[in-house]
Amino acid sequence: MLITRPVVTRERRWPVELAGFAGASAIAIMVVAHLVSTPRAWIVYYDGDSLVNTLIWKSLVAGQPQHWALSSVLFVPEFALYAALALLGLSVKATLTLNALVNLVGLYAAVRFVSSSTGRGLSWNVAASVGAFGIFGIMAMLDSSSKRESFELPSLMATTTYYSATVVGTLVAIGLVRRLCEQGRPRARRRDVIVLFAVATVSTFTNPIFAAWAVAPLVLLLLVLWGGRIVSVGGLAAAALPLVLGVGAGVALRLPFAALISDSGVNYVEPQRLGGSLSYYGGLIAQRAQTVDGASSLAIDALLIAISVVASLLAVRRRWVAGIIVSSAAWGIPVLVSVGAVLLGTEATRYLEPVFFAPILVLTVLPGLLSPRRLGIGRPLRLAAGITAILACISGGIIGIPRLVTESSSLDPSVQCVDAWVTASGRTGAGQYWTIRAPKAYLADARQLVQVDAALGPYAWLVNRADYTNARVSFLVVDTTRPLKLMGQQAQHTPHTTISCGRYTIVDFHGATLKLGPTRI
Repeated sequence: MLITRPVVTRERRWPVELAGFAGASAIAIMVVAHLVSTPRAWIVYYDGDSLVNTLIWKSLVAGQPQHWALSSVLFVPEFALYAALALLGLSVKATLTLNALVNLVGLYAAVRFVSSSTGRGLSWNVAASVGAFGIFGIMAMLDSSSKRESFELPSLMATTTYYSATVVGTLVAIGLVRRLCEQGRPRARRRDVIVLFAVATVSTFTNPIFAAWAVAPLVLLLLVLWGGRIVSVGGLAAAALPLVLGVGAGVALRLPFAALISDSGVNYVEPQRLGGSLSYYGGLIAQRAQTVDGASSLAIDALLIAISVVASLLAVRRRWVAGIIVSSAAWGIPVLVSVGAVLLGTEATRYLEPVFFAPILVLTVLPGLLSPRRLGIGRPLRLAAGITAILACISGGIIGIPRLVTESSSLDPSVQCVDAWVTASGRTGAGQYWTIRAPKAYLADARQLVQVDAALGPYAWLVNRADYTNARVSFLVVDTTRPLKLMGQQAQHTPHTTISCGRYTIVDFHGATLKLGPTRI
């Protein structure tokens, strides 16, 4: 006989849920406040890839024609959220800060959805969800470098473009699969099937990696459980078909937007580079393990994965469907995603984000497996959870909020220097991708800076191609990693003067117009 739901007690729902969201919000405030006080703030506020949604919004507000060159990711949910927050009228940096907080609270909401019936009562489900989110927050706070290609993955959830919507979509899909495989009312099952199909469609449409993060692992898990007679044919069909059909629908919806996609992602797949991929990821993990913070983050993650394996075995032994699905996803998704990334020869650490966010789900099934009340630790745990939540709220309010307000009201001096000069000049300049993105995003009129390659050709990557229409470039913005000598013979041999702006240098040609070369990408 399959055990589908642990025994639960009746509790008043909204006070408990609100307490959970309050605790999660306090944790989110502390996480973001810590991140923006470290060099990791550059990834949140100024990194080239992190500013796509900011630039799309500024382009729309400026009334430009929308002729974007995007990657395989369309950033649809991410941009919708950013746009909604931008309507509040805050500064760019304050909007990015608020976006980071909402992203993290959204992650908690997704974890809470997964845990909605995997514990032994409402309060335990909420406490387990807050605990799981808190562990993720700790791992995020252990990230501190400004390196985009590092194994510091939990903190990417605080950015507007590094797949936050796909993370939430993956967790929601896990929760829906768990619900569909439990015995329930036909009407509820039909609703969940429709929602799962919608989640799979939208997630695949905006980011095809959803198929690798959620669909492939969950379908494989369902097939294994069906083979073991843990999930019925009806449960298999109800959960697997919406996922598979949703992927197909999402891919089909992408076809009309082909003109926006500069790179479909196929170029990232190089199976012949399996050895190089393994060496690359292994090197990043080894590098991460060399610091106390890095080693602690890896140790926490490894412990969660180990607990997930044990929890899966216990859940199978008890024939608890919900516990099996959630705990198996907690370790199975990281393993399958990691193996898949290596086999495909990829070298992008962001593809491995599930290694950190999936394992925290195991904490949501532990109350159902361990039964704190029967172990005699129910009351002490409730007391500890309450005290921790209160302290988190106090710390978030006293320390986190003032720090966020202060950080959001300031701007990197180098970026500020460039933008002040560009605005005063009233002219149009250019720079390479990793150099120009931050000044362009914070500039009052982002059209004054256009993105070029080393040969002064338009570099159409994550940018509006309309920027290049009638662009008359009369100055360049360079930095130490992309100096003037890389910007072509034309720029080097045209009389100019330089203006120092910290990490940037403005090369002014005093009205002389540089000719742009052929477009790349």
